[in-house]
Amino acid sequence: MARGARNGGSSSESKRASRGKTGRGGETRRRNRFLPLKDEPAGYVLDAASLVLAHDFQDMIGVAEQLERSWPDKQPPATRERCYDLVREAKRRGMFAILPPTDFHQSQRLLREFCSKDVARRSIKVVDARHDALVHVATGAAELLRSLVRKHAARRAPSEVHLGLGVGNSVLHVIEALAGLLRTMSDCPRFVVHACIPSGLMKRTGQPGGAGQATTAMMAEQLRSAVGQAELIELDWAAWVPADAYKKTREEIASHRAFQQREAIDIIVVAPAPAQPHSVLCDFIRNDLPPSVGEVTRDELSAGAYVADVMCQPFSESGPLCLNRGMRALTLFELDELVAFAAQPNKDVVLLGGPCSSCGGTRTAALRPLIANEALRIWNHLVVDSKTAAELLDPHGVSPGACCSEADSPPAVPPPVHRPR
Repeated sequence: MARGARNGGSSSESKRASRGKTGRGGETRRRNRFLPLKDEPAGYVLDAASLVLAHDFQDMIGVAEQLERSWPDKQPPATRERCYDLVREAKRRGMFAILPPTDFHQSQRLLREFCSKDVARRSIKVVDARHDALVHVATGAAELLRSLVRKHAARRAPSEVHLGLGVGNSVLHVIEALAGLLRTMSDCPRFVVHACIPSGLMKRTGQPGGAGQATTAMMAEQLRSAVGQAELIELDWAAWVPADAYKKTREEIASHRAFQQREAIDIIVVAPAPAQPHSVLCDFIRNDLPPSVGEVTRDELSAGAYVADVMCQPFSESGPLCLNRGMRALTLFELDELVAFAAQPNKDVVLLGGPCSSCGGTRTAALRPLIANEALRIWNHLVVDSKTAAELLDPHGVSPGACCSEADSPPAVPPPVHRPR
């Protein structure tokens, strides 16, 4: 007899159902329960702790039986005393992955608030995380990417997915999490990784391990280790060009392999960078451009009310910034091209809205123009943490241009720092 029935109470299923169905402020929250995966007929999702069981296992009993056949000391692990060993070993072997819960109510509020006209073409995923939000957003985005990879792989024969990647540790964390999920797939496609930003922009001269150290080559290696094959198409041209020669230079490199094959990209993953010293764009302007050129570039950004950038392409609250003086980053896509890319029916752009990997604060000021202004809708999938979602829904939550919700943050475009050569 079940313990709940023996004690005169309800069963475990009814207990779970009887727990509070609403969270803070009446918000609907997902409970701990098993749900079948749409793309994994033999798998399950446990919400809130969210276990994704892959391969041919129907439940944890199947995992236990598989482990018993190869357990090192030949002792059955599926006992109450050894349940932790069971779960630890099953996770090590890639039999399941731990996924964060999502807040469906906040997701719908964001869609209604900012995307009411084209809600059918957008998706917003709010990861309900109060701690380690950067990691949980990466895991939630990886779960989304896994479903997109399946969708695009089914469109090609042989199975192949072209993935365009931006810059930064946020993107790297997502690819690391995606690699872990791909190991649970028995039919992984071949990957072609397209760098969307020149390698020269990713070699920061600042702190080791900064955002620029997360190169596309590192991300491609993560995928290669998971699926065995991942081709990399890099941008090997100059990272910076004078603003007055920008258009001519783009015409000259139109024959480059990376430009010719960019239409083959299926999914692009990017993260916005607030206008602060630890962003890749501001770091290069401050430390790697000649002082006179850097000063002109800073003046242009300030005159345009520079708020943030995506792949070193700056924008203000009103739209993309086109610099007429100074230096510009030469990337695979400009912002208006990303908007057009995301509008295509068979293309996906995933925008990461988790906390800043350098200071740990939210990116609300950088995200708000990207979701509120149609001229900056470079995405059709947005993944954010619950704190950022709450700030986005509060029009007075974060002032424009403020980085990562830090009240004492430095000026948006930092002054030059002269270092000995």
